[in-house]
Amino acid sequence: MKSLLHQLTLYNDWANQKIFSQFSQLQDKVPAASMHLLCHVLNSQTVWLGRITGKQSAVRPWDDHSLDVCREMQQQGHEILKNLTTAEVNLEQLISYKTFNGLPFENTIYDILVHVFNHSTYHRAQLAQDMRKNGLEPINTDYITFVR
Repeated sequence: MKSLLHQLTLYNDWANQKIFSQFSQLQDKVPAASMHLLCHVLNSQTVWLGRITGKQSAVRPWDDHSLDVCREMQQQGHEILKNLTTAEVNLEQLISYKTFNGLPFENTIYDILVHVFNHSTYHRAQLAQDMRKNGLEPINTDYITFVR
């Protein structure tokens, strides 16, 4: 279980780094909606990892940031993910949290991590679709490309 989560941690970082690189090259040609989706991926990752680590997140799910801030958020999140997927962490530990609407929930660390990776992949696909809609060829962030 941990080795799969660690592999997904590496994949998540690789995919986000590919997008950072492409967005750096495109600069002001990056569609606003694509940047907004990238920010959402990193905001959500930050929020969920904060719930696991007990640190209140300063970001909201749909806040916008610069590419540099996104890179910093990814670096910090990647370090936490590496620790959670390689250290002696009980992945079945329940994490209690409240949604932004104040609703209380409990989920295991494992389920939260699976959600973070799945959520990121989902929105990276939306980002690719938005880039195509705006006449740009998105970078390939498929998992199979990562493992090749």
